[in-house]
Amino acid sequence: MRRFLALACAASPLLADPPAHSAWKLTFQDEFEGATLDASKWNNGYALEATGPGSWPDPANVRLSDGSLKLVGEKRAGQGKTYAGAAINNKNKFHQMYGYMEARIKVPNGKGFSAKLTGIKAGGGYPPWLDIIETRGEEPNHPYWYLHTASAAPGGAWTGTNLATEWHTLGTEWNADELIFYVDGVVKLRDKTVAPQLRMEMCWALELMVGGDSWIGIPDATTPWPGVYEVDYVRIYTRTGPPSVALQALPLQGSRAAKPTCGGWLASGRWWPGKSAFGWKAEAAPGAGKPALVSGR
Repeated sequence: MRRFLALACAASPLLADPPAHSAWKLTFQDEFEGATLDASKWNNGYALEATGPGSWPDPANVRLSDGSLKLVGEKRAGQGKTYAGAAINNKNKFHQMYGYMEARIKVPNGKGFSAKLTGIKAGGGYPPWLDIIETRGEEPNHPYWYLHTASAAPGGAWTGTNLATEWHTLGTEWNADELIFYVDGVVKLRDKTVAPQLRMEMCWALELMVGGDSWIGIPDATTPWPGVYEVDYVRIYTRTGPPSVALQALPLQGSRAAKPTCGGWLASGRWWPGKSAFGWKAEAAPGAGKPALVSGR
């Protein structure tokens, strides 16, 4: 499972191959080799201190074994929720403005699971936050990305990469002008529309949510238990020099179809049902949802 490629960058060897068009330096990594979560790097729980729409983050559902992190989702009630999920974040332990973030992952397959890899404002507060990956368990071959702002949620998606059946390496390069999304070292899509809203230091979170709204989906008789979001490693780099070559823009390999509706939003450390006017005022709007997918290539 583990791959160790020696790569010279400055005076230090790196353990992975970030995008080859620039020079990079490793600034954060966790190979999840131990038996317990490294408390010097991670907090156990949601970075936004919310319980999520249908699941609560059980610290016991964050597990390490066989060289990988397991975030476990179960049908087990707690904190007023029907399901137990899991999450970790490095808030107040790491932050960086711009660079390249990479993780090797497998996500659970089954209705009602949503695995996420998210960037959050290091200084606290939200929005915005950036979901580099946001999956629905019933379509593990159709990962999404979204920037959640105070007024919209622009984003995109691609198909053809089944994140549940085998391991895949997902990476995102972010800078002042552009987001570039990679799968197994190949550029899947690029976006220049949201980068100006991400000119800030970010910390990172890995989350598994279960059920609760029509976007994630409600588990049913076909849902296998438990659901496990596996992470082989997380590595973050900073660029040490300007790009050496220009990347060619690629066409979007994904869908522009509207997403299923989403029945709430995060505020004040909890999930609120209904439609947000971002004055944090709840409205009884059963069909409130995220906008259709857009792409700024």
